[in-house]
Parts: sequence; C-alpha cells; structure tokens
Amino acid sequence: MKKLILIMMAICLISSLHVPVVASSEQTRLHAVVIPMIYEDARDFSEGMAAVADDGKWGYIDAHGNMVVPSQYDAAYPFFGGMACVKSGDKYGYIDLSGSLVIPLQYEDATSFSEGLASVVMDGKCGVINQKGEQVVPFIYDRVNSFFGGMAGVIRDGKRGYIDISGELVVPLEYSITTRFFHGLAAVAQQGEGFRNTWGFIDTSGEIVIPMLYSAASEMYNGIATVAKDNRFGAISSTGEVIVPLEYDMAVHGGHFIAVAKGENFQELKWGAVLFTGREIIPPVYDAIATNPFQSDEAPILVALGAGDEARWGYLDMAGEVCIPLSYSEANAFYEGLASVRLPEESGGGWGFIDTLGNIVVPFEYEAVNGFREGLSAIQQGGQWGYVSLDSGLSDPEEMPSMEQITMTIGSLDVYRGEVQIESPSIAPMIINDRTMLPYRFLCETVLGGEVQFHHETRGVIALVNGHKIEMFIDKTEMTVDGETVELSQPPVIIESSTLVPLRAFESVVSSLSWNPESQTVTVKLNR
Repeated sequence: MKKLILIMMAICLISSLHVPVVASSEQTRLHAVVIPMIYEDARDFSEGMAAVADDGKWGYIDAHGNMVVPSQYDAAYPFFGGMACVKSGDKYGYIDLSGSLVIPLQYEDATSFSEGLASVVMDGKCGVINQKGEQVVPFIYDRVNSFFGGMAGVIRDGKRGYIDISGELVVPLEYSITTRFFHGLAAVAQQGEGFRNTWGFIDTSGEIVIPMLYSAASEMYNGIATVAKDNRFGAISSTGEVIVPLEYDMAVHGGHFIAVAKGENFQELKWGAVLFTGREIIPPVYDAIATNPFQSDEAPILVALGAGDEARWGYLDMAGEVCIPLSYSEANAFYEGLASVRLPEESGGGWGFIDTLGNIVVPFEYEAVNGFREGLSAIQQGGQWGYVSLDSGLSDPEEMPSMEQITMTIGSLDVYRGEVQIESPSIAPMIINDRTMLPYRFLCETVLGGEVQFHHETRGVIALVNGHKIEMFIDKTEMTVDGETVELSQPPVIIESSTLVPLRAFESVVSSLSWNPESQTVTVKLNR
C-alpha cells in the first residue's frame, strides 16, 4: 500500500519527490488500533468512509469499523462530494454514503466526482455527468480530465483544449499539452519543429497572458510556477516576472519553496531550496528533496543524503536547519501533523509515525502504513490491514463519541452536514497565500452554535464557541484561545464584508480538521 517512493523530478508539469525521513524521540501521544487488522487491503478515510478489501472484493467501513457497504465490488474509490466511484466486472457506477447505487454500473471507465462533475466513458468516448447521472457534456472526446477551478482539459484527435462546467469548449483544441488551472492560469504547450514543445500560460478565456517562451513549465501553484529555457531552470510569478533566476539545472515547485538542483548530469544532481523571494535557504548539497505543491508553509522540508538502500532521510526547517535528524530509510510528508517513517533494516525496518518535533507517536511495529486522514491511518501487520487512531485509545465503538461531519469546498457556497446540504455562508472558502481561509461567522454561529462579536474600532473579532473564548484581529497573526496566545500563519482578512480566518484557527474548538488537496475540500468533525 503505502510505501514511499523517491521520484526524482521531471519538470514539464509538476512532480513530487515523495520519500522518507525522521528522527526518534519518546512516544508522546496515546494511540490504539481501533479497527482490527482483518482486511486484505485498506484505503484512506474520506468523508467518514474508507474502502477495504476482503476475499478479493471491496466494500466500505465507517470510522467505527462498521461495514456500511458490503464487500462486493472489484474496485472502490474515495468518496468526494458524498459519492464514490465503484466497479463491478468491467463496468463503473457510483454509490452514495449509504451504499445505495445511485448511478448504474454502465460506464467503461469513470473518474471520481470533482466540483460536482465526473468524466465517464461509453462506447470508447468520454463525456461528463453530474451527481444525478445527467449528461452535461456529450460523449465526443477521447479524454476529459477532472474539473479544477471550474475548467477541465479535454482531448480529441490528439489536440487539447478546455471546457467549462457547462460543457462549453472555451479554449480551442490547439495545444499539445494542458495542465490544471490554478489562480485562473494554466500552463499549456504547443508543439513546434522537431516535436519540441513551447510553453506559456493562458487564462480561463484562452488568452495567452504569459508568452510561449519556455521549454518546460509547471502549474501555477500559489501564484508561482517553475519554468525552463535553454536547459536552465527557475521560477516566475503569475505576472511573468522572474523571481528565481533561470540558473539551475532543475527546479521543482515544493509548495512553500522551490526545490533547485545543480549537477553535471541528472544522476549527479544535488538539491537545495529557494524561497519565493529568491533567497536560498538550503544550499544544493542533498541527494534528494521531497516536494508537495499542496504542503503548507509550516511543513518541514524533507531531504536525504545517500541513494537507494543507503539513503537516510530527515527534515529541515525553513531556516535550512536540521529539525529532525537524517536517520530514516523512508519517510512521507506530514498530514494532520504526522508523518509516516520507516526505520533502517538494521534497526528493525518497521513503520511508525512521528510529529513535527520528531516525537514518536505510533511505534515502529508495522509492515506498512498509510498517512493519517480524518484522524485514522491504515496499518498492516501479518499481511492484514486495520486502522490506528490517536484520539484516546478507545477501541470499543460503543465508547467512542458520535461524530458530526461538515464538508466545505474551496470556491463553493455548498456546505454539507453529513449528506444533507445546509444553509450557505455569505462567502465561499478560498485559498490566500497558500492558506485555506474559512468564513468565520458562519462556522462559529451556524455550524458550531457559538456567538461572534466584531469590534470596529480595534478590528477585533471575539468568538464564544464550545466553552472557549477566541480573540483575533484583522490583519494580525496573533490570536488568543482562553487567554493563551497562538500564532497564525495567515492573518484574518475581510473580503466582501465577511471575515475569513485560517483553517487552523478552529483546531481548539472542533474534534478534527482535515484538508483534501485533490478535491479541495475541508472536513470538520464535531463531537455530538
């Protein structure tokens, strides 16, 4: 299942070098196997459900280990927007969170829903359906990618363009390569002489806003893209301004930094890191570096010295200092504040989890693990899979508190409590400076049942929620929770008369928070 693989970066689009790291310390948090290791295979939790395999067939369990959907499918995919794609025989369809087959098993291929739409294949051609199973885009394309930012790339007769959510072809089929839209821009390539691609950036109307000047380009994450010209790599902003000089032998977007490399050839590249300001924080001396465009700027940077079985991974802080020693043979990125890491074979070779301080929170006793999602991680022992939790060590579902789940999507006013759509906020969640920002009054009052007061003179916002007093100020990064100061990575802002605050500002008043970069959804869990 989840074994970390080092992927040395290919630029064109954006790659991720995803591999292991970490240092050991004392175990600091309770953990417990809350769902027994009885499954042949297991996937991550998404929207309170996880796909598990038994006797070669797939079904779904909930966070208490209850079998909600019996093991009957040949393939089962994560839930997005309350629906999951499943396969039986050679046909695909969709189920809802209750397990009901709401869109029949009739497609030759299918994707998960994204922004309420999914691409499906019939008679060898691809179209798009909505969550009612209604056709939105006719079956005329060779391929339709998932929707992202209201746009989806399409391919027909070897040429690529884009459609919008209504199915209209808004960018003509004239490109050789297309990528996803971020911040209203997409990297695209046109094929020239000698089958060489020339890259630039277009907006959602199809207008070229950054000229086709480059031999390679990544997607425009956080308003920054890596580019290449004459085999030299660097980075530009969304206006086309060069922010990292094109002087490196390779450059890859790392989410909150640019990974850069120098070397005589690909096999000899040494990696370092540069901030978006162009300042080098890590000199190019490491044999590998892990990149994840969706990582927050609080995440340590994963690096390695050595190669293959001799590689040892560890983490650096944003000053380039080692914060978790390079002592692990494999490691993953941090999710929900935890990273899965593996000990070297001479130390046992087991998988476990550490926190951002390097403390061991789940001991190194598993054959394989997944990352934590929604407070649970799949673990393997003796060839069988189950799930571990850090909540309280409770293994009896009867003792576990009932949970209520709220789901919100970036750019959408649709909010769901479980499967039921509830009142919409006055403004949609959005991403600002690589931070997920949520409507504060809506979450505090409508979702959590609290009270929010805004003081215009001080630009202060006080919330009373679940017995906690939270105070913060517009454009300031300090907040207090019950009198204790907490530093925010992004200050609260006012947009369209609504206050938006970082996702992590709610950590003290909810049971768990999770962010899914693929579906651009935020899941909030509440004890009820």
